[in-house]
Parts: sequence; C-alpha cells; structure tokens
Amino acid sequence: MLRKLQEHLQDYLSLPVRITGNMPVPEGSYERSRNQYNSTRILRKILRETPADAIKIVGIVDKDLCIPILTFVFGEAQLGGKASLVSIARLRQEFHGLS
Repeated sequence: MLRKLQEHLQDYLSLPVRITGNMPVPEGSYERSRNQYNSTRILRKILRETPADAIKIVGIVDKDLCIPILTFVFGEAQLGGKASLVSIARLRQEFHGLS
C-alpha cells in the first residue's frame, strides 16, 4: 500500500516522495478511558522527528484516533504547516464488526 501511495504522490506532486522507517507511537498518546490514541500527541512527535529537508510529511497509523472534542478522527493536519497524520484503522471492515 505504501509503495503505491508513494508512486501516486510522486506523479501527482512532481516531487520526490520518501518512505521513512517505522516510528513507534509515543508513550502518553494512548487514552485508556477511550481505548483510542490522541492524534495531536502523535502529530507532535512526527513534527519533532521530521527530516530537516522535508517539505511535507504524512504519518500513517493503524490506530483508532481521537481528539478531546470528537469521539474519533480519521486524521489530523496542521493548518498551513508541513505535518499530517492519517489513520487507516476505521477503514477496515473488521473494525466495524464486518468481514
């Protein structure tokens, strides 16, 4: 999936697209009471670890994400910034009890 996305983005943006190594989800991002991960905390970690030469960065996680004011989110991005985060967890039929 990542390689296909890489190819599509390179064609669409006419820019080089790199896939970097896996980054562990930061400690403290899991919200036990909600059984979800705080997307803002993950986005902050992505920003801290973004390569200096990156124009934009997209983190992709297979975790159920939330922010305090919403029960779930599919992702989060900086307005006018360089970082974004996308979750594929709720895109899976199994997440919703379907097969």
